[in-house]
Amino acid sequence: MSITIHDIAKLAGLNSSTVSRALRGDNRVKESTRERIRRIAREAGYIPNLNARNLADGRTHRIAFLMNTLYNGIEVEPATEANRLLSERGYSLMLLLCSGSKEIFKTHLDHLAQKLCDAALIIPGFGENDRDILQKLNVLNCPVIFIDRWPENADYPAVTTDHAEAMRRLFHCAMTEELNCAFVDMTESNSASRNRCQAICQELERHRIPYIRDLAGMPELIREGKGKRLCVFSNGIRPREFFEGFFEHGLARPEKFFTCGFDCIGPDVTAFYDRTFLCIQDFKEIARISTEMLLSLLEGQNPKKKLILVPPLKVISC
Repeated sequence: MSITIHDIAKLAGLNSSTVSRALRGDNRVKESTRERIRRIAREAGYIPNLNARNLADGRTHRIAFLMNTLYNGIEVEPATEANRLLSERGYSLMLLLCSGSKEIFKTHLDHLAQKLCDAALIIPGFGENDRDILQKLNVLNCPVIFIDRWPENADYPAVTTDHAEAMRRLFHCAMTEELNCAFVDMTESNSASRNRCQAICQELERHRIPYIRDLAGMPELIREGKGKRLCVFSNGIRPREFFEGFFEHGLARPEKFFTCGFDCIGPDVTAFYDRTFLCIQDFKEIARISTEMLLSLLEGQNPKKKLILVPPLKVISC
C-alpha cells in the first residue's frame, strides 16, 4: 500500500496542505518543520506522485543545468551544489551537456524553448554573443540564470566572479616577485576572460609596467632587457610546451619566470615556473546565489541586480 500525503500529515500531526507545502520546499513552512516532515516521509517510504503534482501546478519541477562537460571542476562544482540546493526545494536537476559541440548546445536551447524544464542554469560553452546563439536565447520559454560567463547582448541575469578584484589580488602577488614586465595571455572571446584581460591591463598600465598581448612579442621583450622578472597572466596555467620554442632555441630564460592563473594546474607546472599563483573562485557561493535567484524568478520576483559579482575565495601560491 502506497503512503500518501494524508498519511504523512497524520504521522506529523499537521494538516495535508502544510505537508504538501513542506515537501515542495515552500518557505511559508518553517525550515525545522520542513525537515521534520521530510524525515517522516523518508522513514515512511513516501514516494511523490510527480505526474499528479505537475498537473496540479503546471510545472515540471525540473531545472536544467546546461554546460559543456563533466570533466571540468569549474562546471561540476556549481552543478553539484545547485543539485543539492534544488533537491531541498523539491526540484530535480537535469544536466544537459554539449560536449564541445555548438550544434548540441543550440539543440538544448531549442528544448528549453519548448518548456522542457521550469528554468535553467547555463554555463555557456561557446561564444555567448554569437548571433545564432542570441537568436535561440531570445525565444527561451523559461527563466534563465547564467553562471561564470554571460551574453552581454541579452537581457538575462548572471552570477560570476568579481574578475576585477581577482586580477587585483593576482597583480599584488606578482608585485611581491618584483615583476618588471608581463605577458597577458588572455583572449576576449568570452565575458569572463574579457573582464579579466581589461582589469589586468589597467593595473599594468597604472603601474607603468610594460606588457605584451601576443606571444610573438616575447623575444623582443626579453632581448631588450625588460624581461628579467616576467609574469604570465592567463586564465589557466600554460604548460612548459607552450614556451619551449623560445627557451630551447637561444632565448634566455628570464631571471624570474612566474605565472598567475585560475583554479587548477597540471602536474608539471610548478617545476617549470619559479612561482605559481592561483586564484580560486568561489563556485559554491556562485551556485547558491544563482539557485536562489532562479527560485525567486519562478515565484515571479525580478532580481534587483542583473549581474552579481562574487569575490574570489582565495589566492594560493604553489
